Amino acid sequence: MMTIKKLILIMLLIVTIAYFGPYLYRHHLTTQARFNVEALGRYVRSYHLVTGEPLPRLSGLPNIRLVSPSNSLSFKSEDVKSGISRGYSYDLKPIDEKRFVISASPLSGSFAEFGMTEDMNLRVNIHQMDPEPDSYDEVKKWPIIPSLYSIITDIESS
Repeated sequence: MMTIKKLILIMLLIVTIAYFGPYLYRHHLTTQARFNVEALGRYVRSYHLVTGEPLPRLSGLPNIRLVSPSNSLSFKSEDVKSGISRGYSYDLKPIDEKRFVISASPLSGSFAEFGMTEDMNLRVNIHQMDPEPDSYDEVKKWPIIPSLYSIITDIESS
């Protein structure tokens, strides 16, 4: 038979999960989006340095996996090729041969949107967010945030 103390503890646990669960889930989605933009930016930059060509669009990404083992985060190109993944809308636009813009905009109820250009500075916007892809000039106006991740590239075999 369950004692009153155990019953109160179980009820308290259920209330805590119900209250903090959505917050923690949104935080996870935001952290993943931040990582995805930074990882994708590094990959696009490396791709351009090696081939001399910019990637045309997200759909042109090869099957790659980028990971940050110390942060337990991973990026898979298949996840963003369609432009939508885990509550965020992703976009990669080549501006010219050397410039590009990557953006991740929340589809709803998230903490921030992220962007990166060829200067490799990760940027964040927490005001007037919308799910539409962000322009080069718009992303360049956002404040720069520090890089947090040590990223390893793992090219997947077909």
